[in-house]
Amino acid sequence: MNLFYKLFLFFVFVATSSYAQLAFGPKIGWNTNFNENTATTGSNFYMGFNGGATVQYKVKTWLSVQSGIEYSNRKNTYQDTATKSILNLLRLVNIDPNDSTIQQFVGALNTNVYEKTNGYSSRHHIDIPLNIILHTGRVEWMLGGYASILANARNREVFKQDIPLLDAIALDDTSTQARLAISFLYPSYYSPTSSDFNGKARYVPFHYGLNLGVAYKTLDGWIFGSRFSIGLNEIMANPIGNKRTDMFVNVYLAYSIDKLIFRYKTEPSFN
Repeated sequence: MNLFYKLFLFFVFVATSSYAQLAFGPKIGWNTNFNENTATTGSNFYMGFNGGATVQYKVKTWLSVQSGIEYSNRKNTYQDTATKSILNLLRLVNIDPNDSTIQQFVGALNTNVYEKTNGYSSRHHIDIPLNIILHTGRVEWMLGGYASILANARNREVFKQDIPLLDAIALDDTSTQARLAISFLYPSYYSPTSSDFNGKARYVPFHYGLNLGVAYKTLDGWIFGSRFSIGLNEIMANPIGNKRTDMFVNVYLAYSIDKLIFRYKTEPSFN
C-alpha cells in the first residue's frame, strides 16, 4: 500500500469519525499584485497564478479553522539607484581620487556617475495559510495570515548610466576612439543594457502577512472566493527608499473532494 493511498484512507477515516467536520480539496486561481510604476513594464499591477490544496476543520457550526499549502506566482517591479564618481577610474593607475590636488582641480565639476536599475520579477512562493472561517449560511468570511517561503525568482533588469561631465565635454563628438573607450568603461552610458536571469538573491527568503476574504459555497461542493492579502515585511533583501511589501488580491475556484466520499449534515467549505 503506497503512501498516497494511506493518506487518502486517513482523510476518509478522520472526516467520517469526526461527524463530517473535515473538508479538503484543491483550489486554483489568479492573483493581482500591486506594484510601483516603472518604465520597465509601464504598468502598476500584474497577474499571477495561485493553486494548491486546503484542509478545513469545523470547530462549531459557525466557526472553522483552515490551513493547507499553496503555490503562488507573484510579480512585481523594482527600481534601484546608485551614485558613483568618474574619478574612481584614477584608482586603475594607482592615483587616489580623494587627493587634495585632484579635488581642488575638479571641485567645481560634477563628476558623478548616476546609475539606475529598473527591474521586473516573477517570484515563486510556497505559502502556508492559517485562517479562521466564519459561516453565515452559504457565504463565509475569512480572517487570518500566511507564511511564505520564496522558492525562486525570474528577473529582467534594464540598467542605465548618466554622466553629466561626459555630456558637457562631448569627447565622443570628435573622437571615435574616445567613444569606444567610454563604451568600454561605461557600457550603459549611450544606451540602456538589459539582462534576464534566474535568482532570488534580491529578495528576503521568508515572508508573512494577513489574509481577509469572502467565499460562496454551492450545494454540490464548489467554492467561489476572493482573498485580499497584505505582506507585513520588506520583500527586498537590500531595500532602497520606501518599504516594499506584497499586496495582492486572489480570485479562485475550489472544490471539496470529500463531497465525493460522504455527505454533510452541516457542510464546511474553505477559503
